[in-house]
Amino acid sequence: MPLVLRVRLRRVGAASAVETSAQVSTGYLSSDITLPEIYLPVALARKLGFELERARRDVYATMGGQVDVLILGDVEVKVVAPDRSTPWVKAVAITMLEGRPYAIISAELLHFLNVAVIDTMGFGLWAFRDELGKRAREGVPLEFWPGR
Repeated sequence: MPLVLRVRLRRVGAASAVETSAQVSTGYLSSDITLPEIYLPVALARKLGFELERARRDVYATMGGQVDVLILGDVEVKVVAPDRSTPWVKAVAITMLEGRPYAIISAELLHFLNVAVIDTMGFGLWAFRDELGKRAREGVPLEFWPGR
């Protein structure tokens, strides 16, 4: 199983946020390396207040072929660490109507979150890049958001 991080998400400028887990996928590359992406399951997207009917449609190329995606808009993401305050990072939120029931962090978003993957066994081990060689943090269980 890949690395799973605890994250907090909010619409840009919103006061309220949702805390969940997100799987890290270094194979998930954003369509533009300067615009990190996060995949949100439909139920989580709706909880954050996105209206899927207003989303822009696009087609992404994947290892399994082309998939239809909905570009929801911007969100802010931060890593939740009990001993450290982390900054909000802006990302583009996408979803798929028949997609995975958990959040997925793109390789670019992982970079901007300042996180390095140490190991992917179990829930994974990770560190903030300034902690490499000094500390390893444990990943968390994956949280599922079933439904539409």
